[in-house]
Amino acid sequence: MDKKQLIGAVTLSASVFVLWWALNVWYDRTHPLPPQAINAPADTQPAPTTASTNPAAGANPTTVPATNPATQLAGTQPAAPSITAKIHAIAATQPAGAAVVLGSEQRDPRSRDFVYSIQLALTPNAAIDQVTLNQFPTAADTESGKHKPAYTFETPIADHPETQVLATRALIVNGTSVDLWNVNWTRVSSDAESAAFSTRIADAGGKGIAEVRKTFRILTRAQSSGAGKGYEVSVEQTIRNLDANSPLKVRTVLNGPTPPPPEIEQGSDRTIVVGYAEPKNAIGIVQNSYTDFKLDSATKDLTQDSSKQHFVWAGQASTYFGAFVLPDSHGANDYTVSAVALDPAAEIDRKLSMTFQSPELAIPAGQSASLPKMSVYFGPKWRDVLGDGYYSSWPRLYNLTLIISSKMCAFCTFPWLIAALVKILGFFHLIVRDWGLAIICLVVVVRVCLHPITKRSQVQMMKMGKMGPEIEKLKKKYVDQPDVLNKEMMKVYKQQGLPMLGCLPMFLQTPIWIALWAALQSTFELRQAPFLYGFTWIHDLAKPDELVNLTRLMGHPIALPFGFHLYAINILPLLMAVVTYVNQRYFMPMPPAATPEQKQQQKIQRGMSLIFPLMFYNLPSGLNLYYLTSTSLGIIESKIVRDHIRQHEEAEKAGRVFIPVKATRGARMRDDRAPTVEKRTGLTGRFFDAMAKMQAHAEQLRRDNEKKKGK
Repeated sequence: MDKKQLIGAVTLSASVFVLWWALNVWYDRTHPLPPQAINAPADTQPAPTTASTNPAAGANPTTVPATNPATQLAGTQPAAPSITAKIHAIAATQPAGAAVVLGSEQRDPRSRDFVYSIQLALTPNAAIDQVTLNQFPTAADTESGKHKPAYTFETPIADHPETQVLATRALIVNGTSVDLWNVNWTRVSSDAESAAFSTRIADAGGKGIAEVRKTFRILTRAQSSGAGKGYEVSVEQTIRNLDANSPLKVRTVLNGPTPPPPEIEQGSDRTIVVGYAEPKNAIGIVQNSYTDFKLDSATKDLTQDSSKQHFVWAGQASTYFGAFVLPDSHGANDYTVSAVALDPAAEIDRKLSMTFQSPELAIPAGQSASLPKMSVYFGPKWRDVLGDGYYSSWPRLYNLTLIISSKMCAFCTFPWLIAALVKILGFFHLIVRDWGLAIICLVVVVRVCLHPITKRSQVQMMKMGKMGPEIEKLKKKYVDQPDVLNKEMMKVYKQQGLPMLGCLPMFLQTPIWIALWAALQSTFELRQAPFLYGFTWIHDLAKPDELVNLTRLMGHPIALPFGFHLYAINILPLLMAVVTYVNQRYFMPMPPAATPEQKQQQKIQRGMSLIFPLMFYNLPSGLNLYYLTSTSLGIIESKIVRDHIRQHEEAEKAGRVFIPVKATRGARMRDDRAPTVEKRTGLTGRFFDAMAKMQAHAEQLRRDNEKKKGK
């Protein structure tokens, strides 16, 4: 291996994470789910409906005429003009005090735990207006006082009230579509844990066609212990055929979850997450970034993946929270799901909505039929919750959403390794009571475990650096004989005791680094956790450190070239760039550059430190703290190793150190004082060989002491 090959190998190892990241982005962009046009044609828009005033609970069900035939909806969005016209009708007719709240923020007087994990605010049109997680604080403004309100999400998307969560978007009866999302339903019954609503549709003459009944139900934490921990909502829909003479074929279109509030201002951490059925009751997770929904692919059919596997559940998630809809039929080729960008041209804070279409029900005249029940999870992406057997078994397997990686790098994210690292992190937190210090302790453990590999690699690199002149002589001697040159170089390496590992020790560390990356990104406990007990500017290890928040200061981020935006001034990535440059410039073993090409390669390698601020700038401060600490300890480790090697070499030159090596016949002839060692085999033979070497070592030390006394 000549100098060019050496520098190229070192550069490749130093940039392994950058290459992994770039390839990952490329893979996700070149292997998206195939988009399908599922919007209804422009000339077959859903029929308009008339929303009558809904009186108090117990009044006659609302009647909605269905007059114009329309194409069957497959998760389509109603035409914008009809939506706009109906928004005002809802606002004008919505009765005061008609909202229903399931659950409460009540605590058990003995355990002080919340009786209900969640609260649901239901609207008069039989939809969810807001979900509150009692146990967790809000994501907004983590520095404003000690008390923070409970976390709320699953609200309608701003300026799009038609996206209310789990609203019955439309009813498709015998091919005719009727909007129901903007209709006030009759509240049939309600209590602390369930609420039932109903509505009717009629033809142009006022004759009743069908009645829809919809029930929401939650459980207390005690009722759901071992079965959801109170984070699941069941949704049941029953349709009754009001025609005593004719059967009906009915489908429903139901709104899906809305995205949780972003946990970070610097970019987007929200995705569409879908679980697809795989053999042996396994789930394959596919995430769709918001950036995948563009003008030319604003709508995506997510019912099947690229391998034609049917979805089991689907929803939206942020780094630490998720909402997943699971039809109880478990995706048996019945429900369909789609997602659409409401503003695909937006560069920042894009808005996505989801819809689920039920299988077609054939309802005999005068009879009723029920759609498959839906189980909807609203809760944290927290190992303490999703690691429960209820959520980590078929058909949910929501625990797989804790670590989501594209198929390219999934082989590096070993779940057992990530789980072990998270447990070690939790153990250190029990001792130091600070998650930032726990991360630093984790750095020390990982560096100690990798020290033998790192040390061996550095020793090998330093030895190879000193072989530069000899390799240059061989290159000049065998300039026209590359095969002979490689053989002679191998002989030199073997004479120096250098194993031909190349960059293998560095690449062996790659799975550990990627696992750490995934572990720190998915550790729920880092959310809103300060560093050093709150005495630093880092108030949330799950967010960038944000010494100065430019968005709050100026009201908007600063636009940068190539589509980047500067949201805040973050210190940790800048410090990491400095430390990385110092490490590469002064402490990374590197052979002398003998040619201009080698000098150029070395400059490129040192310039890699400038890429790290771009790659790490918007990542959580917990990750940046880890890599900053690891690189700093790497500098100290490298200095210790280099100093040790220098001291060892100086001691060898001074004759003060006995180095136990294999004795050759020539060496024994040159040193008549060396004892004759017979070659032995087996365990006993190796034991006596070791004893002989120790005896020779002691004899050498005795001679050195006598020499010192003689002086």
